[in-house]
Amino acid sequence: MMPTLAELVKFKNDLRDTIDDLSLESEVLEKTRLVDTIKCRHEITNYHQDIEQYVQEYQNLLVKNNDIIVLIKQTIEKIENDINLKIQSELDENKFTENTIRQLLSTNQEIEKIIQLRIGGYSDWRFPGLQLHCRYTRINPIPNNFVEPKDRINPMVANDPLYLVGPDIDELNEMINKYPGAYQQRVRLYEVKKRDLSILPHAQFGFILCWDFLNHLPLSVVEWYLKSMLTLLRPGGVLLFSYTNGNIETSASFVDQQRYCWATDTTIKKMVVDLGFEIINFIDLATNDNELTWVSWAEIKRPGELASVKRAQAIGQVLSK
Repeated sequence: MMPTLAELVKFKNDLRDTIDDLSLESEVLEKTRLVDTIKCRHEITNYHQDIEQYVQEYQNLLVKNNDIIVLIKQTIEKIENDINLKIQSELDENKFTENTIRQLLSTNQEIEKIIQLRIGGYSDWRFPGLQLHCRYTRINPIPNNFVEPKDRINPMVANDPLYLVGPDIDELNEMINKYPGAYQQRVRLYEVKKRDLSILPHAQFGFILCWDFLNHLPLSVVEWYLKSMLTLLRPGGVLLFSYTNGNIETSASFVDQQRYCWATDTTIKKMVVDLGFEIINFIDLATNDNELTWVSWAEIKRPGELASVKRAQAIGQVLSK
């Protein structure tokens, strides 16, 4: 029976966590020092060759131990290859597409506060902000059974203006109806189809949020979006996005269940650096005491320093002609 991704990840992580404990280097060096100490305490040279043989045997033991560790590392590489083959097989079977929008990660109130604080910390009235793929989410197949989107707009209201981008303009309008009319006129709504972000202002945004969207996309599409968002940020601008960290066993199980697409912190870190981003932070937080679910996100920036000519926030009502 083919193991699941979660089982492969758990096996890989257990082996990796064991490597340091398996090393005998410190013990062998200590034993070698003790043998050398005996030789130094006695001037009977007739037996020095015997003592040197003891040292050699200990060194041979260390070499054998290191060979075993090399074998374990090779097994870890084999597991990673098997994971990649399994992911590619599922992609080839079209199990994951851009429209595979599944159940949201449930976060408790404490985690939610942390997320909102991180978002709010990057929101600044001196710069435009953008929330990509802001949307309602269907929670089960029953028609019209939707939940409110996670509270991601409120922490970003400081951005002036705030751009909300999604696949349905009517849905975006519905999302901002609860806000005062004067603020609604400051919000820019964009309907984006077929991943076309070219209609958005380039090199203008001080902060971009992309939450619970890239989690559902294959890595090749994730790379395309990250590359596109790099062009939207101004120098020094920050991108915060959630993703699925498959190096965590329970997150890998979500991929097995086809709720999310495969990614790891290792892969994403290399991808963003290769694209030209600078890493601020990568965060993994368990959403409950039993660590049954995790939420993972990255905070990265376009190289440079944020600068603005704004000296004060524009306050007033925007009137239509």
